[in-house]
Amino acid sequence: MELATGNAKDIEEIERLVLDWSRAVESKDAEKIVANYGPDTVLFDAIPPARTIGAREIGRIWAQCLPYFPERFRSEHKDLTIHVDGDLAIVHGLHHFAPEPADHPSGATWMRVTVVFRRQVNGWRVIHEHVSIPFDPVTNRAVYLDENASAIVPPEPVGGGSTQGAGTRLMPHLTCKGAAEAIEFYKAAFGAEEMMRLPMPDGRLLHAAISIGGNIVMLVDEFRDAGPNATTAPSASGETPITLHLQVPDVDAQFDRAVAAGAKPVMPPADAFWGDRYGIVEDPFGHRWSLATTKKSMTEEELQAAAREAMKGPGCQE
Repeated sequence: MELATGNAKDIEEIERLVLDWSRAVESKDAEKIVANYGPDTVLFDAIPPARTIGAREIGRIWAQCLPYFPERFRSEHKDLTIHVDGDLAIVHGLHHFAPEPADHPSGATWMRVTVVFRRQVNGWRVIHEHVSIPFDPVTNRAVYLDENASAIVPPEPVGGGSTQGAGTRLMPHLTCKGAAEAIEFYKAAFGAEEMMRLPMPDGRLLHAAISIGGNIVMLVDEFRDAGPNATTAPSASGETPITLHLQVPDVDAQFDRAVAAGAKPVMPPADAFWGDRYGIVEDPFGHRWSLATTKKSMTEEELQAAAREAMKGPGCQE
C-alpha cells in the first residue's frame, strides 16, 4: 500500500475487502466479486455500458467477461491509497491482471481504479466504482499503461499486422437443429461454458453464446421459414463445407472425450506431417471439428519438405 489515512482498524478492514475481491476475481466467482456491492452501487467501467447500477447487473457483466480470461491469472494492485473519513472511505490506485501465459490480452494494460465505500450496519459496502484507462482524443483510441502509469505501445494483434483493427474478432456462428441440446453437448465434449441464450416462445434459441477455451462460439436454432434470414443446420442437408479447429493440450484425450459425449469419429488422432497429432470428429448436429496437439515445431522450409515427402504417398499422385 502506498498511503493510508484514517482509523487503523478501518484501514485494515478495507485492505481485507480489497484482497477478498482480488481472490474472488482470480477464482472467477462473479457472485463473490460483488458480495460487498448493493442494489444502488454504481459502476463506471472501462468497457460498455457507460454506467451499471446494482450488484446483480454488475455481477452479470463479470459473468460475461470472465470466460475471456485465461485459466490462471493474478489480480494485482499498485500504488494503492486508502483514505477513511468517518463513514466514507476512498480507495484508488492501479490494477492489473497478470495472466498465464503472460502474453494473454487480459494482461495488456494496467487500469486506474477508484472505489468509494460507505460504512453501513453490516460493514463497509461499495457504493461507487470507477475503472478507466486513458483516452487519446487524436487517435480516438485507448492508451495502454505500464506499472508506472506510463503509456506503452498496445500489443500486436494475433497474426501481426496493423493494430488499427485490434478490436476485430472472428467468431463462428453455428446453426444447430436443437441449439439447446448442442450447448449441453459442447459442454460435455469440449468443456464449453454457457454465456447466454435468448429463447423463443416455442423453445428454439434465437441466439446463444458459449465459450470454449476463452473463444466465443455463437449458436442459433434452425429457422428455415425466416425468409431472407433463414438458417439451415448442416444435419438437414447431410454435409457441411466448414470445419472448426481446436488446438488442445492432449488431442487423444480430447478426441475420446468428444466421442464419449456423442461425437462421430471421422479420423482418429494420428501424427501428421506438419508436426501436429491430428484427428477429426463430427458432432451430433452435423458440424465437423478438427482437433490437434503440436508435437513438433517446424520451420517453413521443414514444413515444405515434409509436405513434398507426404505427397509421394498413395493417393497423392496424379
